[in-house]
Amino acid sequence: MPILKNRSVQQKMILIIMAMSSVALLFACSVFIAYDFITFRQAMVRDLSILASIMGENNTAAALVFNDQSAAEGILASLNAQPHIVYARIYTKDGAVFSSYHRSDLGHESSSLPPLTEESYHHFENDHLDVLRPIHFDGERIGTVYIRSDLQELRGRRNRYMSIVLVALITSSLVVLPLSSRLRRIISEPILHLVHTMKIVKTNKDYTVRATKHNDDEIGTLIEDFNAMLTEIQTRDTALREANENLEKHVEERTKELQQEIIECRQAEEAAETANRAKSEFLANMSHELRTPLNAILGYAQILQKESGLTPKQKKELSTIQRSGDHLLSLINDILDLSKIEADKMELNLSDFHFPPMLKNIADLFRVRAEQKGITLHYEPLSDLPVAVRGDEQKLRQVLMNLLSNAVKFTDTGGVAFKVGYHEDNIRFQIEDTGVGIAQESLEDIFESFQQVGKKSLTTKGTGLGLSISKQLVKLMGGELRVNSELGADSTFWFELALPEVKEIAATASSDESPSCGRTNRAQTVMGYEGQRRKVLIVEDNAENRDLLANMLAPLDFELLEAVDGKQGVAKTIDWHPDLILMDLRMPVMDGFEAM
Repeated sequence: MPILKNRSVQQKMILIIMAMSSVALLFACSVFIAYDFITFRQAMVRDLSILASIMGENNTAAALVFNDQSAAEGILASLNAQPHIVYARIYTKDGAVFSSYHRSDLGHESSSLPPLTEESYHHFENDHLDVLRPIHFDGERIGTVYIRSDLQELRGRRNRYMSIVLVALITSSLVVLPLSSRLRRIISEPILHLVHTMKIVKTNKDYTVRATKHNDDEIGTLIEDFNAMLTEIQTRDTALREANENLEKHVEERTKELQQEIIECRQAEEAAETANRAKSEFLANMSHELRTPLNAILGYAQILQKESGLTPKQKKELSTIQRSGDHLLSLINDILDLSKIEADKMELNLSDFHFPPMLKNIADLFRVRAEQKGITLHYEPLSDLPVAVRGDEQKLRQVLMNLLSNAVKFTDTGGVAFKVGYHEDNIRFQIEDTGVGIAQESLEDIFESFQQVGKKSLTTKGTGLGLSISKQLVKLMGGELRVNSELGADSTFWFELALPEVKEIAATASSDESPSCGRTNRAQTVMGYEGQRRKVLIVEDNAENRDLLANMLAPLDFELLEAVDGKQGVAKTIDWHPDLILMDLRMPVMDGFEAM
């Protein structure tokens, strides 16, 4: 109830006690008054009915039989002794008024009289009671007596009772109020004591305080439980305080350990960075040192293959040297690319290039390899491709060649499909093969470095770096390399790249004129050049490479001059004015960058 919501416990208990006593008193009085009111109404009906019955006996019946109205009026006049009688009438059996009476203080009779009936009748209205009784003579109804009484006595009785109830309520309130003030202490004082104790605990955070138990009732049980709760909190607080102290010590010790670990991690990080730099420098140096003799091997293999008079065996051996050198160069390039990716030094070199010729050139290259294995390679543009796009042509070419190389290598029957589709600057590359397939549990492993799955006879033909490098290059270009395959079924590799179309490059440019399409695969022999004799300066610290370049260029009738480092190359350039300079980058005294 809103009136009790924010009041104190004492006030609530006093109000509840007074309300309960008042309700009980009102209920008892109401029942008593209702019973007395009903009983009094019944008594009025009974008394008025008896009066009507007495009036309707011999005298009134005789007056009706002998039509003696004066006698009837005399009978009715006797009603003056009953002040509560308002009206009275005697009706003939036909309903005509034979004689009537009304109290002297009324000026006229009421027109709202009840209807006549042959049976006895009584009816209460708001301010009166009507009674009808038939008059019989010799067993025959000869008329009717009607009497109306007011209810003044009933109202007076009701008003007296209401006054008595009001006095009783006031008297009971005056008695109950001090009594309830005394009785509420039995309940409120233990509760207030408990509340006071709780405030002390809350304010001072002192869990050693205890409430005093007064009685063995529910409130006493509540105080016991409250004290038990305080005991448990005190125990936990003590344990928590000890734990905090131990924790502080542990944190301090752990902090020292972490600081030491941080120092060790920094040292390890610095060592790793030093090792990484050393690895990068080592790979760069090894790249130069490995490629220098490899260039000589590949170069002289090409020169010797052009010599006339070679036996078939010699040609086969030179071809073996050429293939082995190319394979070794491919391995070196893969390792260097992986090193750059791991060091996060691989960058995109964006340029505008002709797109369809580049794709056709790659497809033609691997179509020859496929035909040598007895399988097919089908290149299928799925939509009109842009003439030119912007992207990293070299890295895109490397990824496509890796994927097509694997597809051809692992396919023994059927063929390979190379599909390319274009939609809103997004280009999808998809390579399908009918090869040996890949087991589901190995689909993630194939993109790990140095991981190979599939036939043992095929896995030995590579380093296991191709797919790992391809996945990283596709990610660098903004795509994701995906695969769908099952062991013994087809395999599909695909990825999408956003390569914006370059509309400035003429759409009519032919593939032969494109800088990216390369030249025909048909072998050609260069015999020389037209015009005046040209001078070429070879700046190279490695004698074998200088000799290799000289042997390749001398038959073409170039005038050659050599320098062993950048400083010597600069001096000879100033003196000799060559038309072309072939400059090595890593050289003693002065490297190629400074020399240029």
